Amino acid sequence: SRRLTRPAVAGVSAFVQRRQPQPRWRLDARQTQTSRHFAVAAAAVQAAADARPAPQTGLRLPSAPQVPAPARDGRMGRNVVSIDDLIMTASAKYDLNKDFWGKYTDIPSMAKATDKEDILQIIDNFVLIHRKHIYLFQRLKNTVLRNLDTWSAPDLAMLCHAWAQLGFLHEDLCIAMADRVVATAQNCTTQELCWLMDAYATARCCVQSVNLEIMKQTLLKIDDFALSELCLHASSFAR
Repeated sequence: SRRLTRPAVAGVSAFVQRRQPQPRWRLDARQTQTSRHFAVAAAAVQAAADARPAPQTGLRLPSAPQVPAPARDGRMGRNVVSIDDLIMTASAKYDLNKDFWGKYTDIPSMAKATDKEDILQIIDNFVLIHRKHIYLFQRLKNTVLRNLDTWSAPDLAMLCHAWAQLGFLHEDLCIAMADRVVATAQNCTTQELCWLMDAYATARCCVQSVNLEIMKQTLLKIDDFALSELCLHASSFAR
């Protein structure tokens, strides 16, 4: 066999070394020592910064006022609105009935009203301030539904007209009061007949017996209707 010369052996050794895998990171002793020095210095700078007191600017911002949390009522499950808050908010825009608002301390006490006259007075005064209160109106509606025998068509007309203005007229009330409306509609004025028919049209509730009775009473009192009432009445029947 042919003998390899020294230059050939050296070339083969270099080629073999290049083919061997090399580690991705190679740090000699000098690089490792330098890295340690940088780490120690960074730790010292951070410790000094943490120990340094915060600079005094001489300005102190006022702390936010502590507003007491509003009272809560377990039955309501929401913040209780006091009558004083209602009066303060509404008095800037509307003329208030001080005698009425002075009778109650808060909304839950209003919600306990059971007399027909008290319920109508409460709702009328909320109409005057253009304010709707879902919790209060729902409680009052439940009271009305439990005592429908004491309500007549004129009373229900005023109730529905007020709630329609505030966007609280519901189909369940219109259906439940249908028998009372049919039984006592003859006691309604022309305006109250218009309010009743408008209430059913607003709630998109059609009760045939109510429609027939109101139409009957309308024909009996047709000469007593004002032109504006007839226009509203016709619109309600169309709806």
